[in-house]
Amino acid sequence: MATTTALIVKRYNSTSSFLQETEPFLRRNEFQNIFVLIMAQQEASGTDGGYCSAVWDGQGQLVFALFDAKDNTMLYGSWTQNMEAVDLLVNDLIASGAHSDIKFAHAFQPGLNRLYEQLHKHNLHFRITDQVWACASQRVIWSPRLLSIARHPNTHLKVATLDQLDLLAEWTQGFFVHLTTENGMDDTALPDPEQIVREALADEYVHILYVNGAPVSMSWMKRPTETECSIAMVFTPKERRSNGYGAVCVGLLTEKLLESRRSVNLFAVRERDPVKNMYAGIGYRVVGESGRLRR
Repeated sequence: MATTTALIVKRYNSTSSFLQETEPFLRRNEFQNIFVLIMAQQEASGTDGGYCSAVWDGQGQLVFALFDAKDNTMLYGSWTQNMEAVDLLVNDLIASGAHSDIKFAHAFQPGLNRLYEQLHKHNLHFRITDQVWACASQRVIWSPRLLSIARHPNTHLKVATLDQLDLLAEWTQGFFVHLTTENGMDDTALPDPEQIVREALADEYVHILYVNGAPVSMSWMKRPTETECSIAMVFTPKERRSNGYGAVCVGLLTEKLLESRRSVNLFAVRERDPVKNMYAGIGYRVVGESGRLRR
């Protein structure tokens, strides 16, 4: 354990002990810290051997945490505005020797840029990719047009089943194509569409919007917790666009999730206007910026 200017660096011998101390603090900003939480929970139930450390202040409050998952290849940082804490943990990461195999990092701003700078100083050269707006909603706001679609008796949001596998695999591939060719997102580590659809169907995460009996749009639950949930994989096929179906699909799923949670969140590509886009139009507001580092 090291101390500097009232900040204390603590490195943990196990993911379990790391979670035991940090999780109550990470939950306070759950959306911004969800990847640290999820990856640490997965590792704690498995090998439980990755690098993990945290910076604490003199009052015992968590300032910043770093978790290196998947055999020290995937680095996740918690949300912070204290750049000194980021510097301290990058230095500790280097000193631990757990840095050499890192291929990927994820964090919210401003910590992401600081991670990039500090890793670069240690000759770890990454590129910043997949920059997104982080958006959250506590209530759906419907325009009259969208409300008329959402409440029409022939509009239904349904949990998808294996019967829709082929359609959903096609839509998921279309989502990836749109994301990489039109939104400029990184395409180096995309999963197999059919495989992730099967996994999501098993978890009952995939939702399809039906209008007049026809499937017109999809959205997926992701990373559900007791208090929050994310929405992702929002896709409407080209022939169904410009009808408001994507917004209605997300809005109805948001309403469903808010019945038992305090907040629903999602990521929107940075190319979108943060205050004039489909998600903002149904009540989502920007709460931060996020991105990834890739080698």
